[in-house]
Amino acid sequence: MSTVAVQKHQDGTKSVWSLLDEAKKVFDEIQELSHSLFRKRGDGDGSALDDWFRAERELFNLPLSELTEEDRELHLRAAVPGLTSKDVTVTTTPNEVLIQGEASKSAEGKRGQVRFSELSEKKVFRRISLPCEVDVGKVKARLENGMLTIDMPKKAAKPVTVRRRKR
Repeated sequence: MSTVAVQKHQDGTKSVWSLLDEAKKVFDEIQELSHSLFRKRGDGDGSALDDWFRAERELFNLPLSELTEEDRELHLRAAVPGLTSKDVTVTTTPNEVLIQGEASKSAEGKRGQVRFSELSEKKVFRRISLPCEVDVGKVKARLENGMLTIDMPKKAAKPVTVRRRKR
């Protein structure tokens, strides 16, 4: 098991904008490819959404994921086979998690000519909105046997002070 560094961003900081900029770059890449696919197909027949999903699959590997909730903590598991802790970036804000990764796999150094390969050079990208706010400062991530686990303690509710009015 190896620890994965977590970029932790509190709401309202300038660094949250860099997270949004990264998500916009991904969106723009998908949009550009899906539009190209749409034009190649002849600009018709109502399959634009299919072109979008095809572009996502061609550009990125969306890791299969699972989010579970306990009383005081959220746990996110994402399958990232073939990646090491150095290949993965986890970014958290109080309301969302962004998983990014990239590792190129190639047949270099192998004997013989490659006839078939499913080893991917796609980037891993997954943005997940959380059902409640988490304590960003306490988020931890680890990678073991191709499974990324992110533990996120829920943000403690601020105590509410009730004042009685004097009559």
